[in-house]
Amino acid sequence: MRNRLKQVVNVLKFINYCFQWENPLLSFSTFILSMVIVWNFQLYMLPCGILLLFAWNAIVEYQKGSLGYSFATLEDEVMNENFREKESIWFFRLYQLSYNQ
Repeated sequence: MRNRLKQVVNVLKFINYCFQWENPLLSFSTFILSMVIVWNFQLYMLPCGILLLFAWNAIVEYQKGSLGYSFATLEDEVMNENFREKESIWFFRLYQLSYNQ
């Protein structure tokens, strides 16, 4: 959490530095970039872009063949691994009991 906060603060400091005009080439390029973004994109495009990202993710999942399947969590994997270990120990003990008799 602390690292994320530091990253956000560093990005904000860099943006502030860009618009202080201490480095004319950097400041001019960020100014032009911000003007191009404001000129070409409207606020309504933000939800459309997010919907496009969701649609892209759905297409990728469909191509993988994993669309509609629930995701296994790490906890599920650990529980399955523990169950397999206990099951194998139980079968090993049963085998030892039957072999020794």
